[in-house]
Amino acid sequence: MTDEWMSPAKNTELKPCLLEAGQLEKYEQIEKDYNSFIGKHENFTALKLSDEIIIREGTFLQYMYAYLILPNVDDFYNEETIVSISAVIVDLYKYRQKLKGFYGLMEKFYNK
Repeated sequence: MTDEWMSPAKNTELKPCLLEAGQLEKYEQIEKDYNSFIGKHENFTALKLSDEIIIREGTFLQYMYAYLILPNVDDFYNEETIVSISAVIVDLYKYRQKLKGFYGLMEKFYNK
């Protein structure tokens, strides 16, 4: 799991804020890519990107969460499992980096 600060919460939902600031199309492309990435990782499950948004301290916070259920604890130490988990972590990091600039853009938009 990882998270990223997205925007001051000037609405009850993130997407209307992004639309108002002209950033919705960019976010929706990242969302589309993210929602399909988990399919590349066998046995992993992830929520859709838009299902993982909360408001904390007056700011939208975007979570990215993927999980793997293994039959037993010993499977966690299997080299194949370690490689699979590592690949998902790398992908989650890449998506977090894509979302990283939104907060600065949104804060600037709302404070102009």
